[in-house]
Amino acid sequence: MSVLPIKPKLSPLEVEKILEKNIYHIFEIISLNSKDYKSAVKRVTSLHLSGEILYDALHLEAAIKSKANTIFTLNPQHFEKLAKNEIKVIGI
Repeated sequence: MSVLPIKPKLSPLEVEKILEKNIYHIFEIISLNSKDYKSAVKRVTSLHLSGEILYDALHLEAAIKSKANTIFTLNPQHFEKLAKNEIKVIGI
């Protein structure tokens, strides 16, 4: 949230307050294990990608692990590449 394309930018402290007040009580936090991390790395490397897309792959692994059917993102291009139709990707 601290990198959202808004002005003024949100500070990390502001993001923490927003998460505490508005998000944590309605979302489930999904923990990833070593198998999940390996799967995310495999997704990225199998597509010959590198860099920050790995973070998107980790978010995708958490969504799949939670059995979500849709992921909402500001970066749909990364998730569409990675998801391979496993989960619906909606750009916002």
